[in-house]
Amino acid sequence: MKTKGIKLKNSNFTQAKGFTLVELLVSIVVATILVTVGLPSFASLFESTRLSTESNNLIMSMHLARSEAVKRGFEVSVTPEDSSVGWSSGFKVGYDDTLDNDLDDANATIFQSWMAVPNSIDISNDVKSVYFKADGSVILDTGNISDIISLQPGSCVGGESNRRELKFSNTGKVNIVRTNCVEV
Repeated sequence: MKTKGIKLKNSNFTQAKGFTLVELLVSIVVATILVTVGLPSFASLFESTRLSTESNNLIMSMHLARSEAVKRGFEVSVTPEDSSVGWSSGFKVGYDDTLDNDLDDANATIFQSWMAVPNSIDISNDVKSVYFKADGSVILDTGNISDIISLQPGSCVGGESNRRELKFSNTGKVNIVRTNCVEV
């Protein structure tokens, strides 16, 4: 009976093709180490991407509201979908014909709305509504222009610079600033 393999020079032994058990175990151990080290990095990457997406959606809603207010010549507001839950319920841009800024009644016209924010992101609820006047300037429902809307991952630890803050100027300009996480 002939064995398959390569005949070694000056030898009666043949070399078998394939992996030995030791080689297979070593490769499994190396793969396990790579997955163990790499998986937390991917989770962090996904969390950071989710945070960027939601903060960009929120600032895009502010820019839309400001441009619609200037274009139409009257006040346009950005409010949470559900005011009892806050910004994490989603948010909408629109105006109300009765000028009472209630986007939940029949007189409201909604330009655009955004879906609820993932549970893994915490959004501050200090500012309940943002209003842009016809000249583009902004009014916060708190009356204090220095108030912010902040977003950060729920797993954020103090000292990490993974928090986003939407800051408003009197002229209506909205900026995103990256800051360190704070305990919620």
